[in-house]
Formats: sequence, C-alpha cells, structure tokens
Amino acid sequence: MLVQEREVTLTIRCQFDLQMYPFDQQRCAIVIKIQDLSADFFSFVMEDPGVMYLGNRRLLEYYVVGETFSILAQDGTSYLRIELKFRNLYGFYLSNTFLPTFMLVFICCTTLCFDINDFQPYFSSPWQDRIMVSLTSLLVMATIFVQTSENIIKTSYLKFIDLWFVAMMSEDFFIILGLVVVEVLRLREEKHGLGLGPAREILRAAAVNRIFLLLFFASLLVMLW
Repeated sequence: MLVQEREVTLTIRCQFDLQMYPFDQQRCAIVIKIQDLSADFFSFVMEDPGVMYLGNRRLLEYYVVGETFSILAQDGTSYLRIELKFRNLYGFYLSNTFLPTFMLVFICCTTLCFDINDFQPYFSSPWQDRIMVSLTSLLVMATIFVQTSENIIKTSYLKFIDLWFVAMMSEDFFIILGLVVVEVLRLREEKHGLGLGPAREILRAAAVNRIFLLLFFASLLVMLW
C-alpha cells in the first residue's frame, strides 16, 4: 500500500448571488479531482467527518452555518466536493439602514395629519411645515443611500437593499406631490369661498388629504409586508 500525504493551501473565489442582500444565504463549493486518473485506478475515501471548519465562524458580514463533504463519480472520474454555507449577518443593516429610512418615511406620512384649516398668515403655515418636513426627510434618506452605497458590495444588478431605498424614496416623493395637490386645492377653495361662510371651508382639499393619508399609509404597510 502506497500512502501519500500532502498539505496544501488553496485560495478560491466564490461567485455569490446578491439579489437578496443583505438577507441572503450563500453556498461556496470546492470541487477537486485528480487529473488523468479514472475511477478504475483511483477514488476518494472519506475519513471521520471528512471536512472540519477550524476558523472563526462569525466573519465580517457572514456566518459560516455549516460545511458538507461528498464524493461524486462522473464519466468514470472520482470527484471530491466540499461546500460551505454562509448566512448574512443582517442585524447591522436593520438598525442602521432599514429602521431609520422607515422612520423617515413614516414621519413624512404623518405630515398629512397636519390640520390644513389652521392657516397662519405670517412666517409659518401648515403648508410650510408639511413641505419642509417632507423635503428634509427625502434629503436625509438620499444621504443615507449614498453613504450605504459606498460601503456595500457593488453589483451590476439591483440588490434588495437598493430596491428598498428606491421604494422608500419614491414613497417620500409621491407624498410631496400629494401635499402639493392638497395645497393647490386648499388655496383654490379658499379663494372661491371668501365671504361664503364656514360651509365653503376647504372641504374638497380635506377629503383629498384623507384619501392620500390612507393611501400612503396602506402602501407603506404593503411594502413592509
């Protein structure tokens, strides 16, 4: 019996599918075969567990869930397949990206709850309060998006975190458009309702405002679902 032992260090590159990043799970496989030796003269034999991971399982962004060892035979050749399973440590993104952006959009939605009848004719008005809060929310969200994009893995396709930012910023943008529509209706009805008493107060603007309020809160819940 001829026994040969060899210790080698391999550096491999794994191709990850990051469409669900940062809620993704990845698999990295290593396939080894002996060139020009068929299964008639050579085959791999598993001893004990076959493969053991001795390093720290908690990596920078992923956790090594487990490892598998399998021996395959194809076209008369014996193959050795070692596979590592990774799970993304997404807790950082939940607390630093998803939660802050959701809170910003939620605050933007609450601007529709401001009383549009409470008009102050000097330096401040409900319209100014609404639009300033919404624009500030959109500006902060865009800043978070730029900072996050600079620090995460870059891909040629959209990841889940990218789609989240697009959805949140679009929600904020359409809320601002809704505020513009409500304010235009309020000013128009205020202009035509001068001297006609309380019955002509901005009823249509208030009704549209309530519709927008229900619509945007419902869409926000759908995106969370």
